[in-house]
Amino acid sequence: MKILSWNIQNFTLSRILDPTDEVTKTRSREHLAYITTTVRETDPDVFLVFEVRCEQGPTAGVLANGLGVAGLEQLFVALRRLHGGWCLVPPLRVNPQAFDGALPLPTRSESVGVYWRADRLTFTGPWVWPAGSPNGPPAEPGAGMAVTYPVGIDGVFVPAGTTAAPRLDWTSPAGPIFFTEPHDRRPLQVSFAEIPPAGNRTINILAVHPSPARAIKALKPLQDLMWGVAAPKPGELTVAAGDINVNLLSAGLDRQQAIAMVEMANVYARVPPNPLVGTIIRRGAAAEPANYNSNRCVDYGWVRYTRTAPPIAGAPTARAIDRVSGAPATAPFPAITSHMFRKLPQIALIADVNRRNRQFRLSWNYGHIGPLAAGDGTSDHLPVLLYL
Repeated sequence: MKILSWNIQNFTLSRILDPTDEVTKTRSREHLAYITTTVRETDPDVFLVFEVRCEQGPTAGVLANGLGVAGLEQLFVALRRLHGGWCLVPPLRVNPQAFDGALPLPTRSESVGVYWRADRLTFTGPWVWPAGSPNGPPAEPGAGMAVTYPVGIDGVFVPAGTTAAPRLDWTSPAGPIFFTEPHDRRPLQVSFAEIPPAGNRTINILAVHPSPARAIKALKPLQDLMWGVAAPKPGELTVAAGDINVNLLSAGLDRQQAIAMVEMANVYARVPPNPLVGTIIRRGAAAEPANYNSNRCVDYGWVRYTRTAPPIAGAPTARAIDRVSGAPATAPFPAITSHMFRKLPQIALIADVNRRNRQFRLSWNYGHIGPLAAGDGTSDHLPVLLYL
């Protein structure tokens, strides 16, 4: 089981399809090629896309819309060209717009893209699409609750007849669980069953992207989910993964204590990139050929197996997918190519440092991978491949 997790910064349709002029058309085409070739080389079973912009609204869990969702649909078309088995879980709004009286707070609504290979996995929920509410939110399974998705989704983005849906509604006897404010992004749970002979496990995935300002505090309610309603049953494993926004390369005691709390008694195993490197890359003039990776590792996960859903050989492990430099194959990970037109060893031969840096930052080199300015590049995050 392989999960590719990627915060594609401020993801909207224009990131991968922008016909405004020839420059934007070429740039967006380079972004799309970078994304799709990364999926092809890593060959994941599930592909998570974080930071998908969507239209704001007061309700979380309903079908998302807007240019970010249009981008997910366009990416779906591109993934289908790679393999006809790619499907897209209908995107939901994962945080509502917050209101203070009649005035909206400065928040934005987002969604999460969840793509899966339907030839390898069956989408099982954990909740269902509700009867009588075509736009959602999903409902807990029960008699007469499940219906297929609306026209334009059923049989298009999901296999015809699908009634499975994610879970986004988190409550306890004390009331709703927030992460940590009502308008913050909530973990999205999706569940998949492996299709034999590849396996016979059920994988519960919590797609996690807390607010950077409150990420440490958000680990406590996340722990409650991981140890409570999302804990794996026999035959299942649970993985929480995404942009955690808590830096593993920081020595801060508060960060270490918050992470240790999630991993209490080592029941959940941390799955960081191996080797442990920064998953945030540098912006603008700070990005240089020998110094483009920051000292911030915020993209990783945790996993809990059960006796009847054990790890596959070599798991759990993860790797940051660095297509600036590329990397040789190291079991269980495949070789990763550089997506730079002019490779780092060639650029290193340029004697003049200013000319060398300019060459490095050109659009067809680092410039289409990392952000040189607002709106440029594909993302300031490297994708991370988790092997479970």
